[in-house]
Amino acid sequence: DLAFLVDGSSSVEKYAAGNFQRIIGFVRGLTMGFAISQSATRVSLIVYGTRPKIIFGFPGKPKMY
Repeated sequence: DLAFLVDGSSSVEKYAAGNFQRIIGFVRGLTMGFAISQSATRVSLIVYGTRPKIIFGFPGKPKMY
């Protein structure tokens, strides 16, 4: 299982425009090296700022919020 917790607050873009897209590109590139499926590597992505938001969670796992 791979879980990504990504800072989506305004401070990410405050230091350099495009930082959030760079982070998403990093996550995308990293996951390309894995076989993603319920029986292989499962992936979860949570973006946080003021409140966390589950973009996608692990299939078949109960939500923890």
